[in-house]
Amino acid sequence: FRSVEQARRKLKMARSEAVVEALQAWLKKREEEELVRQYVEGYRKHPESKAEAKAWMKVAAEVFHKDAPWK
Repeated sequence: FRSVEQARRKLKMARSEAVVEALQAWLKKREEEELVRQYVEGYRKHPESKAEAKAWMKVAAEVFHKDAPWK
């Protein structure tokens, strides 16, 4: 509580504003964790084939080539 009070005073925020912001961040984190969980679950059910992995490696090598125009 003291840490929150100190931070919100430093930021010149109302207590309710600080609580709302903290809850929004917490909910967003939980949502992101759920999306990651779903992704991992989906990948476990349907992993990529060796051919797909090889194709992605080829694309990555082309995209991240040392002579890429953005370097």
